[in-house]
Amino acid sequence: MDKEEDRCLLFLLSYYGLKSPDVYYRIKKDITESPAFRFDRFFKSRMPQELSRCCHTLLGKIAKEYENKVKEDQQKKHVKGLLGKKRSLVDVADVESSPRAL
Repeated sequence: MDKEEDRCLLFLLSYYGLKSPDVYYRIKKDITESPAFRFDRFFKSRMPQELSRCCHTLLGKIAKEYENKVKEDQQKKHVKGLLGKKRSLVDVADVESSPRAL
């Protein structure tokens, strides 16, 4: 499947809802009636069970991509926290008031 078909599946899945009892049959009906896929015999010939598998695969990929993004953001914050820590005024005053060793 290409990106346009993936987008269509995700949009229709969002439109009808994941918990709708006959969501994949509705998606199949919309695909067969859509003028956008008039000449796409491969996509129109997919069974509702195959559309279900495709949707679950796409949702899994999106979830994995989101988890990776969250991990990268956490790592960036952690590294930034270690490198970019600013000293408080109390710490600066303690360092300036302590006698220096020569």
